[in-house]
Amino acid sequence: MKVVAIDPSLRSLGMFFMEDGDYNSDVIQRTEKDRLEVLGRICLKFTREAALDWDLLIIEGYALGATNSNAITVQAEIGGLIRGLFTARKVPIIEVPIPTWKHVTKTNLKKGNALATSDYLNEVVRKFGIRLKTTDEADAFMLYETVRLCGVRTWKSGTGPANIKARLEELKIDTTKWPTSYGKVEEKDRI
Repeated sequence: MKVVAIDPSLRSLGMFFMEDGDYNSDVIQRTEKDRLEVLGRICLKFTREAALDWDLLIIEGYALGATNSNAITVQAEIGGLIRGLFTARKVPIIEVPIPTWKHVTKTNLKKGNALATSDYLNEVVRKFGIRLKTTDEADAFMLYETVRLCGVRTWKSGTGPANIKARLEELKIDTTKWPTSYGKVEEKDRI
């Protein structure tokens, strides 16, 4: 099974990959000021990525009308672009809203300054035994882990986790076969 989880962002986009039991993570960080230039680069990157015969794309979903609606609009734009490219390749998609992955993984740490970032990355190590370099990669991993956990547990009907479990069943994806021990993530150049 080949699964890619993506935390979309215009400035720093996190990815976590599981390919037949092997794990990898990556981040795309852009400093260009021009939004369209960044969108073009993301489009080229994910046009190639979507063509790699993925079995599942897991992507963070955003609630429109949230507090910081401008940032949400940009995130939705990047996420929509990625969803479209994978959909064109007939890759099934599971969207995971932020509150759902925070609930399922029992993680609600803040990010933003060096201490908070360190605390967040250390919490991921403590809970899941995996060391990632950036919070964006950690967020992508949390999306992956949320879907894995949704598939192996029973959830109250009508909740976000139950909806994810139903989507997994619809797709005939059994996350009980996904490895639960992560060890060190191999660093590979995926860009």
